Amino acid sequence: MANVNQNKTNDNVDSVGLRHRILIVDDDRDILEAFSDLLEIEGNYQVETAADAFSARRLIDTFAPDLALLDIQLGHTSGLDLIGNLQRRVHDVVCIMMTAHRDVDYAVEAIKQGAREHLFKPLNPETLLKTIDRHLKIQARNREQDQTKQNLDTVMRQASQFLFLLDTDGHLQEIGQAAL
Repeated sequence: MANVNQNKTNDNVDSVGLRHRILIVDDDRDILEAFSDLLEIEGNYQVETAADAFSARRLIDTFAPDLALLDIQLGHTSGLDLIGNLQRRVHDVVCIMMTAHRDVDYAVEAIKQGAREHLFKPLNPETLLKTIDRHLKIQARNREQDQTKQNLDTVMRQASQFLFLLDTDGHLQEIGQAAL
């Protein structure tokens, strides 16, 4: 059995040469090992695992996951408590809750706390991989849009010429600093 909290990587990389970082938090070591192995074999992922909320909190700052798979029940604590902690410390982390409890209240509370999705165990490996891939693609698109907006804002602030930005209908969207 693999050591929990051991850094795991594979040789697959995404289009920009970086592995997506995934944190898996579950108090069931068999699930940690199975999900970690699945993600290593099937995806472009660097995986860290934690068997409890305390270990997960220690990892957050050094690992800064792109996506976290969180079990709702973590012994004496709840994975729901980790969502806020993750989101305060990692800007655009995607949190996906997992549980064997079929109670809809858990799913509703997970979404209220900021989880992007709630999955019921046992998880079909293909469904898990597709869910992770879908959320990471959305995250990448959002990051690209944010970067484009930042670049445009920089150009508009630093332009010494009169610049203005129109939308596709010809309506004024933004005016550069030189025009003010």
